Amino acid sequence: MHIFDDRERAFEHKWARDAEHRLRIRARRNRLLADWAVAEGDLTGNAAADRARALMKKDYEPGGEHAFFSAIAEETGRDTAEIRGKAEEFATQADSEVIV
Repeated sequence: MHIFDDRERAFEHKWARDAEHRLRIRARRNRLLADWAVAEGDLTGNAAADRARALMKKDYEPGGEHAFFSAIAEETGRDTAEIRGKAEEFATQADSEVIV
């Protein structure tokens, strides 16, 4: 039975590691997208950083990713389909930047 217990622990460990990796990629993607959205506007310095943080928090509010993308669309004056496309670009970039 030890073999099955070891195997189960290994699967649980891999699942937890993969979930953490996906979370880090999503957080990095959101950071890149929020920074891009703020750069599209006229804010600079601390005001830009504060606005980017406020945008990123939208992902953790009710509505989740939809609320986040809607806030980014409102910030940039673009439609959500274009924002989703940009998010895919940033997700690819984030995947290459995040180290497990």
